[in-house]
Amino acid sequence: VSPSFSPKVSVIVPALNEEKNIPKVITEILRGFERIGVNGEIVVINDGSTDGTGRVVREFMNQHSLIRMIEHTTSHGVGASYWEGVK
Repeated sequence: VSPSFSPKVSVIVPALNEEKNIPKVITEILRGFERIGVNGEIVVINDGSTDGTGRVVREFMNQHSLIRMIEHTTSHGVGASYWEGVK
């Protein structure tokens, strides 16, 4: 593998009422991308959160173009959220 090779990776993060935890999760993923030189994206599935999870993710999205969010109005469960992120 050549040193210029940079794989494309999608990290899927299902989240339900994770306002307090999601900043650390996103920050650590971004640090990991940078540390190992991965060209990747973060796909947060906001699974019907009733706290500020969506707001916090949108704040990160305004600062980092590689963060995406899919929002559910009601919870679909972690499995369904994961597979929607894969899709």
